[in-house]
Order: sequence, then C-alpha cells, then structure tokens
Amino acid sequence: MKYFLVALSALMAVPCWSQTTTGKATTSGPCSPAVSGNNNQFTIKCPGINEEKGKRMLEILNKILANQLDPEQVMAKLDEILKAVGTGSPIQNCPNGNCIGRDNNGLAVVNNYGLPLPNVTWTVVPMVDLGKPTTHPAVCLKMNIDKMFADPKFAVFCDRPCKSVGDELNVRGGGYIQTEWGIIPDHPDVAGFVIDQPNPLPASSEFTACVESQDDEPVRILSVKTLTTKPQ
Repeated sequence: MKYFLVALSALMAVPCWSQTTTGKATTSGPCSPAVSGNNNQFTIKCPGINEEKGKRMLEILNKILANQLDPEQVMAKLDEILKAVGTGSPIQNCPNGNCIGRDNNGLAVVNNYGLPLPNVTWTVVPMVDLGKPTTHPAVCLKMNIDKMFADPKFAVFCDRPCKSVGDELNVRGGGYIQTEWGIIPDHPDVAGFVIDQPNPLPASSEFTACVESQDDEPVRILSVKTLTTKPQ
C-alpha cells in the first residue's frame, strides 16, 4: 500500500510538469507584462525609461539573481546611497573652507574663529587707571573687533619707540579675564598685547590698551593690527 501511494503521487505530478497553457492574457499598468504559455519570451516596455537605462537595469537585476542577493538588503543599501548623494544630505555652506565630514545630519556647528582675522577698529581715549604712574608720555586706545577672535593678539604701531604699560578688558556677561603685554625686541616701535582669557574673544568685547613712549616725546598711534601664529 505504501509503494502504491508513492507511485500514484508521482503520476499525478507529471501532468503538472508538462502542462502547457495557451490563450490570451491581459494586464495593465506602466510596466506590467502579459504572457501565456511555458518558456515564452516577452518584452517589457516602460514609458519614460530609455533603452540604455533599461539595459542597465536589466544588468543589475541579472547580477542580483546570479549572485543570489537578498532583494531587501539590496534595496536597503540603495536607500543609503540615495541618502548620501541625493537631496537627503544637507547642502553645506563652507566659509573659509571649513566643512563637516561624514554624516552631518543633526545640529552640527562649524566655528570659523580662525582666518580671516577679524577687522579691528580703534580710537584714542583718556588714560585709564593703571595702578602705577608712567615715567614717559603715554596714550590709551580702545579697540573693537567685528567677529569672534581665537587666540587674540594685537600689535600697536607707534610713531616712535614705545612699550605696553597696561590694558583693560570689558567682556559682556563677565567671566575670567587674563591678559599679557610686552615689547617686540626687533621692532621697538610696536607694542604687543595678548588676551589669554576669554579665548576666543567675543566680538562684543571692548579692549583698552595703553602704551608709553620710551623717551620724553609724546607717542602717537599709527595703526593697530590683529596677529596670529602660523604653523611651519
């Protein structure tokens, strides 16, 4: 009885293997094929896709089939690629060449505190209390910058040999303040000022610098420049 059932099942399956279907088949849709019969060849026409793109799509599909790739994984990878090269990636405005690398979706911030250096404006002001008297004629000037300044340094150019004798820094909101000043040995007519804190220096800050002549003649300020260090 067991062998009889196996044989009967095999006989019933044979007609299904050799079955041929004929007749008219219809379908609808932009890329819907209509075919009847076994081992037939048919052409898929998709309006809006030219022949070259169609061949390329066929090559991709054949490669997926030949390598037995998981279609869902392929589509997931395509979505990642589209996100990276398509409109899914935010367009970056890169002032001074500073851009964000890798995935920059989210609240990414680019700080352009470096080059170009901020513009500095200055005006001569009355002497401030330096806590000690000056021995030669001195003058003070108030500086303002138009953007945030990283590692702020200033050079004050005088019409005669001069030196830094003091400063005063006002930062909106307060905070820790530390400054330094001195001379440049090879340039006796230049007085240097360095602001260690806050760093970077906010654009809203007001910096007053005072210089003293190194002789008995009054000193006149010619210009003020911002300084920065450049790696070798």
